[in-house]
Amino acid sequence: MSEKKPAPQQQNLAGICPVIKGSEAPEIVLDGKIPQYVAYPSSDKEAAQILSLAARTKTPLAVIGGASKFNAGTPLTDLEWALSTVNLNQEPVIKADDLIVQVKAGVALAELQNLLSRHNLFLPVDPGTAKATVGGMLAQGGGGSHRLKYGLVRDLVLGMTLALTDGKVYKFGGQTVKNVTGYDVGKLFIGSKGTLGVITEAYLRVYPVPPASEVLLGVARGLDAVWKAAKAMEEIEPAVVEIYDAPLAKRLYNLGSQGNVRYGILVKYAGPGPAVDKQYAETLAVFNQYGISLSKADVNDAEIWEKREVMNTLDAFTPDLIGVKIAVPRVKTRQMAEGLEAAAGQFGIEQLAMHMPAVGICQVWFTGKQWLEFMRALEGTARGLGGLVQLKTGDLSVRREFRIDSAQILDSQIKHFFDPEGVLNAGKCV
Repeated sequence: MSEKKPAPQQQNLAGICPVIKGSEAPEIVLDGKIPQYVAYPSSDKEAAQILSLAARTKTPLAVIGGASKFNAGTPLTDLEWALSTVNLNQEPVIKADDLIVQVKAGVALAELQNLLSRHNLFLPVDPGTAKATVGGMLAQGGGGSHRLKYGLVRDLVLGMTLALTDGKVYKFGGQTVKNVTGYDVGKLFIGSKGTLGVITEAYLRVYPVPPASEVLLGVARGLDAVWKAAKAMEEIEPAVVEIYDAPLAKRLYNLGSQGNVRYGILVKYAGPGPAVDKQYAETLAVFNQYGISLSKADVNDAEIWEKREVMNTLDAFTPDLIGVKIAVPRVKTRQMAEGLEAAAGQFGIEQLAMHMPAVGICQVWFTGKQWLEFMRALEGTARGLGGLVQLKTGDLSVRREFRIDSAQILDSQIKHFFDPEGVLNAGKCV
């Protein structure tokens, strides 16, 4: 009896790199869909060949790293193949004297940070989940909690290598901190969620581990106090400033036991010891000026990352929880916070909210029967303030029902230029 031959599609893919059936990778379920085949390229050229094959055959293909954040936002509309970057994992090249690391997309973010730490260096981004990869982090874009001091993810990228659907590999930027002509093209891919092509490698700016750091956690009874304090502290140049509403402050730091707490405010400084000591003292003075009490909770750097992980996985512990990210001009952040509280009251919504006032970002997790009306209200308020709302997490049925408005969909001309057949992460919005 002859052996069963692979299907033609699998044969075509297997001629490029290792391929398995989607049914053999039960952990790869993408927006409720299982790919027919999963390809694992180990070189830039192989990744480009797979994209070219998908485009020529008009085969919908999902681009994934660790897939730790794939099942979020607007879901895929079609899927047949998946391209996993996890085998693009060659040893990172660390140039400690230049503060640069050359790293492949499939390298785990935790592994990279561990390697950098041996040189007393770090990449100033949030750690993400255990499966998070460098390529996935870049494809998701955004910025970490330390963006006040170090900037957004795109500010850390000096150059990158891209595989596109025309079957070619392109390089933008390189091993320099200077601007490079044409590099803005590469920056389009940061935050594009795999809808344009595959980031296969990046040159990233890294930083020395600060010699000292201090974290302060304050509690307040009113929005006015924390907002004025946050504004006053901008001149002190903190690395992190975050404001939590009472439910989230209680979930993260158990602050509900400290009297009539309505808000928590977390501030972090990092740098030379004497400078940090001075910033700490100046922040205590600001807290006193606006009636903010210093929390009894003992918070350090490690705990900040632990709490970040709690926020990243809130929906895993509460299946009906919906998460959104709101971005408005930084001068309008307080108005957005007030609109958020008003809408929650109007529609009977239970929420957990974190505000980053210095950068105009708010993250909200919520539940309630009138969730869609609440989201539309947030969308209207954000748009009126010159901002937008992005759905991050939620049940698949929720993510299908709430479509991101047209302002958040990647420009169709850009999408058509890089992916004319529309096969990459079809339906995903940026």
